[in-house]
Amino acid sequence: MNHTGIFLLLFFALTLMLGDAHAQLEVKRNGFTEKETIQKDQKEEWLHYDSGVNHSAIGLNEAGIFHVGVRWLPSDLFEFDEYSITRIRFFIEDLPVSLEVKIWQGIDEDDLVLYESMVVVPESGSSWIEIELDEPYYIIPWQELWITCTVEDPGPGVYIAGIDDNDEQDGFYNGFANLVKLEDHQTWSTLEDYGIYGYLNLQVFLEIFWIPWPPMEAVFNVDMSSVEPYFDPDTDLVFITGEMFGWAEPGELVAEQLMQRVDDSMIWTTTMELEYATDYQYKYFLNPGWWGGEWTGDPNRIAYCWQDMEFNDVWGSGPPSSLAVMLDVYPAGSGSVEGDKNYLANANVFLHAIPDEGYRFLHWADPNDSVVSTLADYSFYMPLHVVHLTAHFELLTSTNQSSHKDIVIFPNPAKGTFRIISGSNIEHLRIMDVTGKVVYDVPANGPEATVEGFLQPGLYVLEIFTRGEMFIKKLIIHH
Repeated sequence: MNHTGIFLLLFFALTLMLGDAHAQLEVKRNGFTEKETIQKDQKEEWLHYDSGVNHSAIGLNEAGIFHVGVRWLPSDLFEFDEYSITRIRFFIEDLPVSLEVKIWQGIDEDDLVLYESMVVVPESGSSWIEIELDEPYYIIPWQELWITCTVEDPGPGVYIAGIDDNDEQDGFYNGFANLVKLEDHQTWSTLEDYGIYGYLNLQVFLEIFWIPWPPMEAVFNVDMSSVEPYFDPDTDLVFITGEMFGWAEPGELVAEQLMQRVDDSMIWTTTMELEYATDYQYKYFLNPGWWGGEWTGDPNRIAYCWQDMEFNDVWGSGPPSSLAVMLDVYPAGSGSVEGDKNYLANANVFLHAIPDEGYRFLHWADPNDSVVSTLADYSFYMPLHVVHLTAHFELLTSTNQSSHKDIVIFPNPAKGTFRIISGSNIEHLRIMDVTGKVVYDVPANGPEATVEGFLQPGLYVLEIFTRGEMFIKKLIIHH
C-alpha cells in the first residue's frame, strides 16, 4: 500500500546544543533512560527528554504536513507547581520550512485543550531555534502537557525536525519523547513505529513566573426532586451561600444567592465566577434565613474549580428531614382546614380555614391558646419544630342578608373610599367580588370601619361580622 513515509537523515558530524547558565534536566543512560531528580531550590529548568545533542532529522518523502510532539504526565510535572513556560526550543536542519508550535494540556490525549499556538518561520537551518512566548504559559501540574510542532514539508530531500542519537529500541520514553502523526492519520504514533530511533530535539524552559489566573465560571445545579412533596416549587425560594459570599445569610445577597428554576423541572441553577484552584465550602437553603439548610451543621459541600466547572448536586442526603404541621378544628364539626402535612424547614406553609354553614372563622391558636393569626388564609415559614395549631370557629346566632338598621354603608354607590357604621362592635370585614373571590379580609375593632379606595368599578358583597352575628351587604363601586 502506498503512503507518505518518514525518512531519516544521518549527519557526519554532531551539532551540539549550546550550554545554558541554568541547571538542566539531564538524562542518564544505565541500560535504560532515567531523569535526574529535580532539586526543589532550582528556579529555572529546561524540561526535555532528548540528550541535548542533535544527531539526525526527519522529513517526508513527498510534500505534505506532519506533526511531531513530546508529552509529559502529571507525575513528571508535580515538582513544577507555580512554574510557567517562557521559552521553547527545537532543532531545525533543512530550509525552507514553516512550523506551528502548540501547547496543549488535558486529563489525557482525548481531553487535550489547545492553549497556545505560534507560527515560526526559521531563517537559518542546521541550528537550534529558540522562541520566547509573548506571555508566559502557567502550567497545570495535574494535567498532561503536550508540546507539538506542525511542519509543512516541501518534499523529498528536505529533512526538518531534529532528533538525538538515542538508538535504544522500546526506550524508556517511547511514546513520550518521539510522537509523530501524519496529516492523514487520526492518532499519534511513535518514531519507532517507522523504524526510527531517537528522541525529538524539542524542549521547554520552565521558570517561576506566577500569573494570576482569571476567574473560573462555576455553574451550580441542585435537584429538588427528592423533596418535592415537602415544599412548594412555585412559591418557595432556593438560595446558595458559602465562602464565596463570606457565608452571608441566605437572602442577604439576593442577586448573588438566589437560584433560578429551570423551566418546569425540579432543577434550580445559578452561575458565578470563582477563583482558580480555590476551595469553597457551600450549602443550599430554602427561603431566606438559616433555618432552611439541607441539613444542620457540618459538613458543608466543597467546590474546587481548576477550569470552568458544573456542579450537579441533589438536595440533602438520604431521606428528607421534614417537619409536621398538625391542625385541629374547634369546636368539632364547625369547619375544615387545609395545609396539614410535612414540610422542609423554612418552607412556605399555607393554611386555609373554611367555616361550615352557620359558622364563621375566628382565629388560629397554638397549644397554649395564644392567638397567632386572625386570617383564615394564614402563611408562615416552617420553623425547626413541629407546629400544632387549632382553627377556632364561632356559631352565628343570626344571619341577615338584607338591610339592617344597625348597619350603614356610606356612600353606596361609592367612587372609592366608603365607611361602614354599626350599632355594635365590628370584629371582622370581608369583601368578595361577583365571582366569590375574596379581595379584602381584615380584622376590625370598633363600631366603624373605613375602606380606602382600591376596588375596581363593579358589584361587591360585604360580610360584616359583629359579636355572634354576620350581616351581608351589597356594594357598588363606580367611576
